[in-house]
Amino acid sequence: IATHRNRSQCYRNPITKKSHGIASLSHGDRIKNISILNNTISNNTTTLEGSQGGGIYCRGDSTLVIFNNTITKNAVARLSTYSSGGGGIYCSGNPKIFNNIISNNSVFGSVAGGGGGGIYCDNGNPFISNNTITNNAVYSGNGGAIYIYNPINNTSSPVFTNNTISNNA
Repeated sequence: IATHRNRSQCYRNPITKKSHGIASLSHGDRIKNISILNNTISNNTTTLEGSQGGGIYCRGDSTLVIFNNTITKNAVARLSTYSSGGGGIYCSGNPKIFNNIISNNSVFGSVAGGGGGGIYCDNGNPFISNNTITNNAVYSGNGGAIYIYNPINNTSSPVFTNNTISNNA
């Protein structure tokens, strides 16, 4: 589900095939601008090997905006030899994530470790502002609230402003 300027619910989806509450894969000229606005994304779980993004999974070279959503009680749950991440949000590139409530999301079961109970950003420079990021957890890895991973050149320039980040583990 992706919405632009309207409200929608993405709630209790039975996710069993490396799918997610909201998923977008963008390469080349297919989709250039993705906006996920004014949604409730909750109680989603992705469970396959190397899974990422229980609530939202966005990968590719598009412009991504995640604004004014409630992203809660989502999980990446898989006993895996691959790293898993992003209980609430998994994204790549340079997303703009602002004015969201990201809470009670989790990543667990990865033997290789995982990260980002709330947010996992891969290969990019995210702008993360005015969010409430609370009570997210990683049970074998790093970044209970946020994990930024950039293996290409080991540099990243994330911007964090005016967030409330508390009680993450």
